[in-house]
Amino acid sequence: METARHDSRDRLKIAALTGTASRHAARKTSGQYDRDAAIAELHTVSTDPHLLAHAICSPRHWQYRTLRAMLLEAGADEQDLDEVAAYIDERLRKAGFPVGELADDQE
Repeated sequence: METARHDSRDRLKIAALTGTASRHAARKTSGQYDRDAAIAELHTVSTDPHLLAHAICSPRHWQYRTLRAMLLEAGADEQDLDEVAAYIDERLRKAGFPVGELADDQE
């Protein structure tokens, strides 16, 4: 995957989207997840499908399935999302991090 060049404003939005999505995904494990609130908060940062896709994590991360579903519901571009996740996974592998089985988080 060729990495897209993002300006500083987009990088800040991606960071905010990542934090927001992760926080809401963690709430799902405690039964406090509110889908509408999560999507509304993501949309306060950006509704750009490409930027939303960049808030994904490695497919090996325990929150991957929850994050993927949330970001798609918020309007993330599915192809971008899958490419970014694969890119992250490959970077981790190349850096020598142990990459095990796919994550099996709660749906």
